[in-house]
Amino acid sequence: MTGTQSAKPNIAIGLSPTAPVRQPGEGFELHVRLTNSGPAAEVSNPAALRAEPRWRIARMPGADGVVVGNQQGWGPPEGQPERLVLAPGTTWDANVFISDSNAQLAPGEWAVSLLLRVNDVVEESAPSTIRVANWSILAADAGFGVPPSDEQQGDILLIQGTDDGARLLYRMPWQEDDSDRTGHGGAEPILLPISSQSATNPLVPVRDGPFWADSARWLLWREGPVVHAMGTAGERHAITLPDAPSVLLRPALQRSGGDITVLALGADRRRLYRVRIPRSTEGEPVATTLELPTEVTAGSAAFGPTGGGGGGGGGGGVIAGLSARHESAVILMVLDSDNSASIRTVVVGNATLVPNAPPAIHTGANGTTISALVISEDKIGVAEAHFANDTGAEPVVHVRELGPAADSPTDGAMLYRPSSGDQLEIAQIIVRRSSGEFWRLGKSGTLEPAVYEATPVVPFVLAPRSHGAFLLCVDPITGPFMAET
Repeated sequence: MTGTQSAKPNIAIGLSPTAPVRQPGEGFELHVRLTNSGPAAEVSNPAALRAEPRWRIARMPGADGVVVGNQQGWGPPEGQPERLVLAPGTTWDANVFISDSNAQLAPGEWAVSLLLRVNDVVEESAPSTIRVANWSILAADAGFGVPPSDEQQGDILLIQGTDDGARLLYRMPWQEDDSDRTGHGGAEPILLPISSQSATNPLVPVRDGPFWADSARWLLWREGPVVHAMGTAGERHAITLPDAPSVLLRPALQRSGGDITVLALGADRRRLYRVRIPRSTEGEPVATTLELPTEVTAGSAAFGPTGGGGGGGGGGGVIAGLSARHESAVILMVLDSDNSASIRTVVVGNATLVPNAPPAIHTGANGTTISALVISEDKIGVAEAHFANDTGAEPVVHVRELGPAADSPTDGAMLYRPSSGDQLEIAQIIVRRSSGEFWRLGKSGTLEPAVYEATPVVPFVLAPRSHGAFLLCVDPITGPFMAET
């Protein structure tokens, strides 16, 4: 080497993931090691959140991929320069986090390499392999409102299971014109800063007005006896109930400008907790207890009729529709969740409940209808009990057949189409049989086989649309979406 020449930099770049698997939307973290076996060299700091250094991210196998910066517009970590000077024989180590917003990584394997500017030359490392886990939704819920036009919209709260038993929470806005991915695709789920070993019973409040009209938007879930609420701006509430409920009843409810109401069925299924969660950070959640006349199998919540009077509505309060087993019969109940004296019951003989199928509720000016999916004489049917506002009137019960009960059902769900009047219209019924097949209510009024582009999430999540209903489904690679039923 002559005096006019300088030795070339010799920087070895080593990459290795800090975790073997990342979850969708989580981004990824790499351990970066720079080893200088040549003369002193100046390099971009791989941990500096600027346009440089850059990363090549490619779906395996064989894709060209994209090149992204660390993160535009941020500074380096505290105490670190934007550029490093590596003396001969020295090593630099750091963990570098790459946000998923830079390159949305679908489940699968990805090759990641570092493009590092050494003096004035860009060097590219050998790739490191990142694996993103498949979508595995354990439970979910969809909130919605009364849209100003026919097109529905709302929020979805998802609980994702991981291989190590942790549970992550995701929020996913949805709307009718783009939710079904057979079209142009819906919003991507947003990972929330929540990790738990026991998160369950996700809830998104249903509203009595346009969903986005009220800025107070909350997501709820349960961990043991604790009911948690998180605002979309990061606000938090929590309340501990006397015992770990068997389930939080769907949906949570929020009137325009009002607090959130959640109904929880106690561990012994003989008590109903009514939980009020403030719509703002002011105040604390409050729970009251209502004793039930019998052990309840399943339940749902709904806004009571605003016209006042009985029928379990309480003049615009929150009502519960409950179902119970009784020997060879089914008991259906309707009650004002603030008034234990309002409980009204009816017995449907020669019937058993379809497992894991909460009752559906329809409220109108003339009363409330509670419906349960039942099996009677080897037939699947809907047992509808109408409770008039006149509390002295006898409930009227009607059972409509949906088809044979061959291949026993294991799960079900039913949704009435929202109506301001007393017209009773079923938006959709979904049933899963023990074979794993799904059935839905067809135009003929009976159950027929249903094939979806992805697997429906169980417990089923139904939401109304302008014609019929949406059903939440999840593809292990492309993720969750609202499918037209």
